[in-house]
Amino acid sequence: MFRSLFDKKKLVVLVGAVVATAGAEPVAAAQFVDPAQYGLQIRHQVSAATLDGFQLMVTEANTTARSVPPLSGNPLSREGFVSSVAIGQVDGPPGASLGGATLDIGVEVGVPWSLQNIGVDVYTPSIGVNGGVNAGVTVPLTLGTSPSIGISPSVGASAGVTATVLPAQEVTFSVTPGSITEKSIAKLSLTSQLVYLDLSDIHLSVDGAIGPVTARLYTKLTLATAAGNTERTVYSDPIPL
Repeated sequence: MFRSLFDKKKLVVLVGAVVATAGAEPVAAAQFVDPAQYGLQIRHQVSAATLDGFQLMVTEANTTARSVPPLSGNPLSREGFVSSVAIGQVDGPPGASLGGATLDIGVEVGVPWSLQNIGVDVYTPSIGVNGGVNAGVTVPLTLGTSPSIGISPSVGASAGVTATVLPAQEVTFSVTPGSITEKSIAKLSLTSQLVYLDLSDIHLSVDGAIGPVTARLYTKLTLATAAGNTERTVYSDPIPL
């Protein structure tokens, strides 16, 4: 079920000073929501500015993991459950249009060695996201203060925005012993300046592994402007299974 992590009535937007860049009109500093103000525990966070006056911020928060004995009882199997909140934010000159902004959430798995093929299964329950997302659709994103796209009026379902819900899905892939394999489990195209993805109890299972198995979540935000692309990624701490 969709859960709003951000209370519209308590929304606080971080406003910076106005700065100027050579050969360009003055651009207001990024107005990013601080996730920590809503009780989220920020694990990793990174921000960046583009040469043409846009900004982005990507955050990984509230990540927890628990390893459990494999239900099959197979000594070569590993199982665990992972929860996390992925947050992407973009900002820029009022009224400016972006070619697109994409939030990609995935998992990396590493296995030292095995006597057989290693199979990984990732099951994600139904995922609720805020109204700033159309899953799998790339559309122009216009920045500004319009009620339909501004940060303050359109954060969460409490603002009257219909939530987009991603159905439960299962992703399977194989891992070569001694290597790290990366797999995307959700990719979202932003249609507003802030989007979050609340992942609860992702089920990870690995079969055919000898020795320790380690997983890691990644959250990647890609911003496309007329001048080029900017990408930033944050990774969770290693998750032993």
